[in-house]
Amino acid sequence: MVFGFIKKLTGKDNDLVKKGDELFYRGEYDKALAKYNETLMINKDNGDAKRGIEKIKEIENLKRRGYILFIECKYSDALERYEEVLKLNPNDKKVKGRIEDINKIIMLKEEGNKLMSKKEYDKALIKFEEVLKLNPNDLEVKNKINEINRIKTEKAFKYYVELGDKEFKNNNYLKAKDYYNTALAYKNDLKVKEKIKEVEKFIKIRTLKEEGKRLSNNGHYTNALKKFEEVRSEEHT
Repeated sequence: MVFGFIKKLTGKDNDLVKKGDELFYRGEYDKALAKYNETLMINKDNGDAKRGIEKIKEIENLKRRGYILFIECKYSDALERYEEVLKLNPNDKKVKGRIEDINKIIMLKEEGNKLMSKKEYDKALIKFEEVLKLNPNDLEVKNKINEINRIKTEKAFKYYVELGDKEFKNNNYLKAKDYYNTALAYKNDLKVKEKIKEVEKFIKIRTLKEEGKRLSNNGHYTNALKKFEEVRSEEHT
């Protein structure tokens, strides 16, 4: 008690408060809190130390609530909490950084939605993926990304089916089959599988005809006849 009284008389408690304040404005709240508590051990009536502790408690509470709101993607509400922190400590770099992230997220989502409405899906995807780098919990953005990927998949599927149909009409069966198989990589579709079966049938018929002609040209008429009979059988199945 006597030792504490001497420190109080020499202004040691005020020196500790000043150090606490310096740490406070640097955002080093744990160290600042330690200095304020040390001050109160010397002088339990030091008002500046008590106010410093209360401000730290308020800041920590605001930051905790702001973070929860951020994770819940309630960006406007989170922004309000973080701005309240800056009223208590304008130098809090971590909070300033979080505010920058929130403002960037809001901007990216707006840009992504505009691009999506214009059907510029690749550009929109880039914006939404940038949002998830800042907040991986944004379910709305995840749903947007899933929707874009679904649209892109359907678009690619239709594109390759159309190419396959075009090649099939031009009797380019091998190319048609390749395009249909590529389409199946995007979407497991029964109709496309049936198209592939039909293409494979025409490929087989053409191969049998070519073999039959070759055998006939080489004078192997019996074997050639068998090939042509196979062609007839395939054409009627």
